[in-house]
Amino acid sequence: MSIWSTLWDKITAQPPTGKGSFRGVPFYVIDDSNQSGGHRIVKHMFPGRQTGKVENMGATADEFSVFCVLIGDNYLEQKETLIAALREPEPADLEHPYHGSLYVQVETWNCRLSTQEQRIAMFQLTFSIAEKDESPEAEIDGEAELLDQNASLLDAIANDVADAWDTINAVAADIEAVVTFATNVVNNITNVITGLSSLGGFGSLLGTVQGLQGAIGNLIKSPKKLISNLTNLFQGFTSSGSKGSKPSTQRALRSIIVSVENMPLSERPAAARMQESIRSAVIISALSELAQSAVSDAGDIIRGRKDDVVSVVIDDNVVILDTGREELLTNDHPLVETLEDCERIADELGDELAVEYVRVADAFWFNTILRLQRLRLTFLEQMKKAAAALPDARLVTPNITEPALVILYRATGDSTSISRFVQRNALRHPTFVRGGEPVEVIDDK
Repeated sequence: MSIWSTLWDKITAQPPTGKGSFRGVPFYVIDDSNQSGGHRIVKHMFPGRQTGKVENMGATADEFSVFCVLIGDNYLEQKETLIAALREPEPADLEHPYHGSLYVQVETWNCRLSTQEQRIAMFQLTFSIAEKDESPEAEIDGEAELLDQNASLLDAIANDVADAWDTINAVAADIEAVVTFATNVVNNITNVITGLSSLGGFGSLLGTVQGLQGAIGNLIKSPKKLISNLTNLFQGFTSSGSKGSKPSTQRALRSIIVSVENMPLSERPAAARMQESIRSAVIISALSELAQSAVSDAGDIIRGRKDDVVSVVIDDNVVILDTGREELLTNDHPLVETLEDCERIADELGDELAVEYVRVADAFWFNTILRLQRLRLTFLEQMKKAAAALPDARLVTPNITEPALVILYRATGDSTSISRFVQRNALRHPTFVRGGEPVEVIDDK
């Protein structure tokens, strides 16, 4: 049997005709045609654990492999035409005798010519399914997603702290050491809120946290409730305060993180593990709230949002916080105002969350590990998006001593944001800004 007969048998054996085309260029499908697919699998392996977790990130795009030929006296011209179609960067329609009409993207192609098989050009083609963008993609609310992940993370932390408590709740000496540690944590928070009590909105929080001080002996027996109260308290920090006080509350959270980080642990191993659990819970809660606040600040700057009534739940009681804040960009000075702020905060908080990720991994808090990593990645993604929409900042150095209003107007042609300019540069005497000292100006336009 000649090679032509064998080739023709292969062509005519393909149902229904063996004919196909790509981008309108026809060819004959011969030999076999392969289709493959699968799932994008991420494997999580944890220290000290022999088994891991497999996470399905979704299906992979179906891939098709087609073996086809071009036949005829003008096979070289047909070859160039098909190669030109395959080199086009955009997806196109593939007509296939088995699979019908498909919208595909070319991945690879290979052309073979042989001196033993004249008037034939053989091709091995690989395609992946593409999508036609016939409608706009929905935009995910990053702030809402981060808020949901924050709540999920805090629930996981509370469960892990409760598990740690179960290992010591029958030893009086361990319980006493843990109660003392938890009391010191609440005392530190109380001292911080007392320092902020002159700012509007913190009077209600001060009374609430003082109530926690008296109930710490009972709350420690229900660690989930204790951690829930503390995390809800932190959520009230960045939502409280009169206009201009938000940076103070964010610095207060930083102060709590430092004080709790430096608190000594018990010499009793079981008590020390429980104390370490409480410390990790407080630090992660404060960091996650700072991350939420940074993303919210960036969104406020971009959209110019106005705050509404804020409330938090402490010990099953709803506490209404008097924010007293007016329209942003007038008297308030958020944590994130510029592209540079966004990048700096993302680096700082991203690194700190990564450190806590390692710490909870060492404690085998498997549920917390996954949620903390997811929150960190979402936070970094949202800060990256916000950075693209935020203005730049630049340094301006006045030649002589002059009013801040004059410097701002000369640099930007607009002086309406003078309060923001004064607060950002911490100008104690805005009427007399010393010459030769650089100040930062935000280029909103």
